[in-house]
Amino acid sequence: MVLLLSYDSIGRTVTSLTGKWGRIDTNGQELVEAFSSGIEARTGLKAVAPTKRLRGYRAL
Repeated sequence: MVLLLSYDSIGRTVTSLTGKWGRIDTNGQELVEAFSSGIEARTGLKAVAPTKRLRGYRAL
């Protein structure tokens, strides 16, 4: 999962949590979840991270 901070077409800050997965050498799949604030996005990331670690994922 990646926490991204970007801007929309009129300059507002958009915070999103992006997950990418799939087999090596393929396009795979992507899930993007948008949040209205960085605090909400961090809370979402903290909720997902322990589950991912238990399944064998690791931070890069």
